[in-house]
Amino acid sequence: MRGMGDIRAKVAAKRDDCQVACIAGRDEAFLQSKADEFGCPYVLDSQELINSPEVDAVVVATPNHLHYPFGLQAIEAGKHVFLEYPPAISLEELDLLIEARDAKGVTLGVGLSGRFEGPHLFLKRNLSKIGRPVLAHGSVALEYIWKWSKCNDIMGDFFALANFHHIDQSIDLFGAVEWVNATLTEEQDSEGNNVLLAGATQMGFAGGVVGWSQYLMGVPARQIWVTTISGSAGSLVSESGKITWSHRDANGCVTHEDIEPQLLEEKPAAMEADFGSFVEATKNGKPCTLSCELARHSCEVAFASTRSARIGQRVSVSAPLVEVQLHTELL
Repeated sequence: MRGMGDIRAKVAAKRDDCQVACIAGRDEAFLQSKADEFGCPYVLDSQELINSPEVDAVVVATPNHLHYPFGLQAIEAGKHVFLEYPPAISLEELDLLIEARDAKGVTLGVGLSGRFEGPHLFLKRNLSKIGRPVLAHGSVALEYIWKWSKCNDIMGDFFALANFHHIDQSIDLFGAVEWVNATLTEEQDSEGNNVLLAGATQMGFAGGVVGWSQYLMGVPARQIWVTTISGSAGSLVSESGKITWSHRDANGCVTHEDIEPQLLEEKPAAMEADFGSFVEATKNGKPCTLSCELARHSCEVAFASTRSARIGQRVSVSAPLVEVQLHTELL
């Protein structure tokens, strides 16, 4: 219930068309405080929550390796399910979730909040400013190790956890990925916990763009989260909520324009947007636009990156199950 579970519960509680009916977790003192906050009961057994007749939909915001088993249990109980990313730690698990969803006729959504973040939306709708996109680069550096990243068994897959946002956002911008070429460095302490993680994957897009996604954890460094997209007529750089557009002016001189941060506040919070699409789908009885099929290609790119890093060579990626729609107009 901590972390993403708490955030998702707050998002649900803000809506007029749904309410938090029950919460589950392991820390009873924390659950009691959250139950008081949301005005709902709590349980220590997730199966009790899943089987409750008061529950119509289940949000699974657990460590990655538990997304599949809890999601499958909820689907089999006839509940609509919203899964945090990545929806599973293997394509086999993901396909089984899709099969179970179809068999039960429920809605299954995935938290692809990165597609609704302000800087990403700005880059997406202003992509035409740089002409034909050629190169894209995303880089994150953190001096600490995320709690879910300390243990490989819990993490499930480094690229699906750490690089998923950059991978999914890149696919949202440039379409299907055909191949990846990745590296991964891991160091553990005497107890087997990760103390350093550094992963980088190069992606070849079907449209000709080449992209990189780099993620570094556990090394003293200036904390950064930067995305750079370069094209035939300029570049766009997103860092710390600021966008810089570099291009040539009428005299042929290179100029750099900083975009005011308030221009990035035009859309609702990213997690309100992706969860809202799930709620609307459950109400209307329609497939969720942020589906497992949509997330599957991003997952496959992440899993293929892990394979590439292990064998030290490029790995091909199959075509996505659903067509990747590219929209660069004002969203």
